[in-house]
Amino acid sequence: MKKENTLRIPYGFIGKALLGTVAVAGVLAIGLAAPNIFQAVKLFEKKHDKNYRRYRSLKLVRGEIQKLAKKKLIIVFEKNGEPVIRLTEAGQRELLRYQLKEKSIEKKTWDKKWRLIIFDIKEENRARRDGLRQQMQSFGFEKLQDSVWVYPYECEQVVGLLKAQYKIGKELLYIVANDIEGDEQLKKKFFLEE
Repeated sequence: MKKENTLRIPYGFIGKALLGTVAVAGVLAIGLAAPNIFQAVKLFEKKHDKNYRRYRSLKLVRGEIQKLAKKKLIIVFEKNGEPVIRLTEAGQRELLRYQLKEKSIEKKTWDKKWRLIIFDIKEENRARRDGLRQQMQSFGFEKLQDSVWVYPYECEQVVGLLKAQYKIGKELLYIVANDIEGDEQLKKKFFLEE
């Protein structure tokens, strides 16, 4: 017996789609949440998938809303007699985290330029500074010094997302440089050829 194709939604996708939908709308009526979320889910639909309808359930969305509210990523309140949802500050940070994880830095042909990220975050904001270092390491940046990191490919969008996530502006600078003294070791680490 031939097994039917089913729509496989990545773990946590409905929650991510919900956070993203609410972020775009600002405040969203719960009844309107489902159609918007399932427009995003539809991207995963396979042609002629008969099981797709079961994922279009408002019950599924309401369950996800309850999970997100319990985690304090959204708040549910009444507006004009209708239940609506809004992102909390924690929800905005979580959405940025999702975006950072999903944003891949494309490795293209090296243009012989180095991308330097330099930051100066005060000691009282140590957790923010340490989090930023962890994120940069997870993206594949190489540490030159504690607050100086390098990457060989264009990554300005990722740097912008990091600035937004950690709420830093002038404390972090993005520099494109032609040369770094003694960059032979860096070229080896990034597997770059001349």
